[in-house]
Amino acid sequence: MAAITLAIAIAALAPWLVVAWWALRNRVTLRALVVAMKRSFEFLSMLAEYAQDEPAQQEADRADPTH
Repeated sequence: MAAITLAIAIAALAPWLVVAWWALRNRVTLRALVVAMKRSFEFLSMLAEYAQDEPAQQEADRADPTH
């Protein structure tokens, strides 16, 4: 079970490690990286919120087709 958890953690961190390596290689500032990470997390949270709201919206549309 620990191996699965470790594999998931590595898979989740791998893209960020690639980004950090690229940023260091291209001398991107830490501030720019933090801003980019913040925006990507905001985008992902927006997508998650939309995914949760969409079934409720579809149900509301079925109940009131004029809306």
